Amino acid sequence: MSNEVNNVNLELLGMEVVDAVTNFKGVVSSISYDLYGCIQAVVSPYVNEKGEVGSGKCFDTIRLKETGPSRAMTLPVFADYAVDRETKISPVELLGLRVEDSVSRLKGVVSHVSYDLPGCILVCVYPPVNCDGSLSSEKWVDIGRIKITDHEPVMAQPAFAKIKGSVDKPDFCN
Repeated sequence: MSNEVNNVNLELLGMEVVDAVTNFKGVVSSISYDLYGCIQAVVSPYVNEKGEVGSGKCFDTIRLKETGPSRAMTLPVFADYAVDRETKISPVELLGLRVEDSVSRLKGVVSHVSYDLPGCILVCVYPPVNCDGSLSSEKWVDIGRIKITDHEPVMAQPAFAKIKGSVDKPDFCN
């Protein structure tokens, strides 16, 4: 994987969009890649006639259609970010790796990487099962706090295609 692959969907950040299925409209405020191959966007709605702002909703990026010619904000630059300067691992290459949050000491596996419009990169860390067999909640952590503890992924990392909203090109696209 490379940052070049991820930039295709990151181009949606800040764009006005409409969801083709629900007709929900707003601005893309976050793009998230997950360990299972999905690429989703958080679409933040506009202020309603009462002056209230609703909650953002998640949609697979393939469902979104751009409706405006310009961005709500300038697109942040994520291209040069490497989690591990020595091995030059990009944020999406963290998917499936065991990590530790250097602040809270939370240990677990990265299941999602989220690129946000203001320029933040967050990772979702799932801790292992507790001694009693129960599951603790996952935590979103700023990527700058992440330390890789095992470079071997717990499962195969997804290959994100270079087309907006797609995980893999279907056979008919070849």
